[in-house]
Amino acid sequence: MEGFSVTHLRFTVEPVTLVQFGTQPGSQLRGALYNVLRRHTCTLRPDRDPTPAHTAICPVCRLLAPRNPDAARGHTPPPPLALQPPPGDRRTYRPGQTFSFGISLFGDQSELLPYVIHGVWGMGREGVGQGRGRFEVRDIEAVHPLTRQRESLLLPDGRIRQPELRVSASDVDAAAHTLPSDGVTLHFLTPTRLIANGRPIALPPFEVLIGRLLERIDLLLDEYAPAAPRTPHAELAEQAQAIRLAWHRTRWVSIRSGSRRQGRTTPIGGFVGHIHYEGNLRPFLPWLIWGQSVQVGKNTAKGDGWYEIVPPSD
Repeated sequence: MEGFSVTHLRFTVEPVTLVQFGTQPGSQLRGALYNVLRRHTCTLRPDRDPTPAHTAICPVCRLLAPRNPDAARGHTPPPPLALQPPPGDRRTYRPGQTFSFGISLFGDQSELLPYVIHGVWGMGREGVGQGRGRFEVRDIEAVHPLTRQRESLLLPDGRIRQPELRVSASDVDAAAHTLPSDGVTLHFLTPTRLIANGRPIALPPFEVLIGRLLERIDLLLDEYAPAAPRTPHAELAEQAQAIRLAWHRTRWVSIRSGSRRQGRTTPIGGFVGHIHYEGNLRPFLPWLIWGQSVQVGKNTAKGDGWYEIVPPSD
């Protein structure tokens, strides 16, 4: 993973009017971000899908609706961002009750940062969620989930500075050496949708989880760090068979995401909760740590597939 990095942005906002989300706030946040940027920044007509030629010159579509005819798996590569909705089960925020959400950018996407920030400010003005609740941005930070460092990007005069904090390969390697190698507990904070044999899995064996994660990482590397080395799929797939699912406390969340433009809904539900795996996990720890930053499964741009490794002391 040398040459690949992830920048984690955290937006703290304060409602001006009642902000009310549905079951999966990430889907509504992503939809609002896309609509704001599409209306105010993209030159494509709202009823048209972006083409690869258009995406090549449009930073908004490159950010939220990428197209690449040379992509490894079809013309629709993974977008260069993932979203983390407000943590916890709270869905309603009244004026004065601040909340925060995250957006992660993959690779060197510094030229897209102004569009993300412009989009979040636009979301606040135009509203998000049920009833289009409006908010004001109070702070924008770059955060490092492994070292817990934070840096404010919002200067007193209103200007934004480029973040310096990024998750890098050396950070991941250092974090991997602090974890036990015989067991790991993963806390899936948002619905995680993994597909095997054409169907979603409610409780994934380790080989399915790590397989989907490695596939996602390789697709991200193809698009955003093509010079980086690829994951050792065959070797890790064989070793993954020996890892067992020891216990879990999970539940399935059924959610559908609607598209007004397409006039249809699609399922984005998945499992949430804790899963503990046991076995020789040493070869997999760096990839599981990367998974905290890139998320796993489908609909990561809508906030799905966000998990954390539970510290051993917990």
